[in-house]
Amino acid sequence: MGKIRYNASDGYYFTSDNGIRYSIYEGMTVNDEETTKTSDIGFIVLDGYEGENIRGYYVGFCYGVSLLTDQDKNPSSSFYDYESSVNKVVEIYEKNHPAIINAICKGTHFADDEEKMVDFFQLTKEEFLNSYSYLNEKDYIETAKEVAKRIRR
Repeated sequence: MGKIRYNASDGYYFTSDNGIRYSIYEGMTVNDEETTKTSDIGFIVLDGYEGENIRGYYVGFCYGVSLLTDQDKNPSSSFYDYESSVNKVVEIYEKNHPAIINAICKGTHFADDEEKMVDFFQLTKEEFLNSYSYLNEKDYIETAKEVAKRIRR
């Protein structure tokens, strides 16, 4: 099952079992301080696959109510409670859109992008992928293959 994660530069995102990354945007929060409940709508968006011409493609949404603890008064943290719902929405989307998913899963090399290639050679794979959150490991691998192919020429 995919996982919801958070990082400061990208916010909340979900990575499916296919390794495809989806952004999760908070649509609305209604927070009741007295009862420590929050209602959120999380919009799931296929984001960051510019080469596939599908940037910002709306996938679905989840709605729910979560209880907040005293230690965690951040309503956005309730996205973690949506993990199984987000997983189901993404699973249905990926099943119904195989052409888009296959195009993304193939990976696209970025060997012609000079700026990225400088970082490609200077950073570790993990550092690189954290720096370019819209790229995935398959893009990185396809680029390594393309670089090796060009060196052999």
